[in-house]
Amino acid sequence: MEISKKLKSEISAEYFALKEKNEAEYERNREILYIEHPSLKELDTEISLTALRCAQKIANSQRTVEDVTNEMLETLDKLKSKRQTYILKNNINPDYLYPKYDCEICQDTGFKDKKMCKCYKNKLTQKLYEASHITDEGKKCTFKNFKLDFYDDKDIYNLGITPLENIKEVLMACKKFCENFDKNKNGVYICGNAGVGKTYLSHAIANYLISRGHTVLYQNAFRLFSFLEDYKFLRVDRIENDDFYDYIYNCDMLIIDDLGTEFSTPFAKAAFFDIINMRADNKKSTVINSNLSLSELSNFYSPRVKSRINSSFLFLSILGEDIREKI
Repeated sequence: MEISKKLKSEISAEYFALKEKNEAEYERNREILYIEHPSLKELDTEISLTALRCAQKIANSQRTVEDVTNEMLETLDKLKSKRQTYILKNNINPDYLYPKYDCEICQDTGFKDKKMCKCYKNKLTQKLYEASHITDEGKKCTFKNFKLDFYDDKDIYNLGITPLENIKEVLMACKKFCENFDKNKNGVYICGNAGVGKTYLSHAIANYLISRGHTVLYQNAFRLFSFLEDYKFLRVDRIENDDFYDYIYNCDMLIIDDLGTEFSTPFAKAAFFDIINMRADNKKSTVINSNLSLSELSNFYSPRVKSRINSSFLFLSILGEDIREKI
């Protein structure tokens, strides 16, 4: 799982601040406790000094390390037992005795035994979703939940394959693409009529990759090209939008939804080619879903767009009509 340096730094800073806050609160509580119970403070001081005294004895006497260590352990056991008796006798709140962390497993460090803690994975996933612009509805789309029931099992187009057989092949190809994502940086172009499952599959790809720690940006084609035009012609604050602009070109996976429904302007045509060309050259994957076939795409944008997609994208065509009418 590769995590961008910026995201890793952001999460590390959050853990540092969280741990510092919780330990500072513990220190305040402990000072209050010591004022009320000076005997407990004396016991804690004795316990903390025991190991230091042990080291001094080893350095300054002829006794063996094992002998001094055994003596230290015996002393520690007695002091801890005495401390526990005092705590119980005085009914001291246990929350004041130790730091209270948000995650007791990793103690607010994000890692346990050099492995990523579950809380770190959850925080990472949350941040990846925040950056992805995926809606709550889109987060529900998974390969496992994809419904095949609404696809016709008859060869209604006389192509030697039914819509059901076709969508099974497309679904399998999308899964395989995700499973081999780290090895294969090609893109995916999914085309078909409105309502055949293109957007659902695009979301399923996004959710799969986010669950594996990859950075994903999901954008409607119209909003994407509108932003790029506003950015270029200074209609938005560049300083405020630099990070988002860079993310379009550098996230692990850019998903462009509903290509071909936006207004076809000279700027949009140039911006679209620039995106797919630069991302392909930089080994960054792009998924595009569209109502346009490759030949229609060539007419709508340009032959060089079609050529780039032919050379760098897996082309998937979904047969059938709008299944939403059957739901």
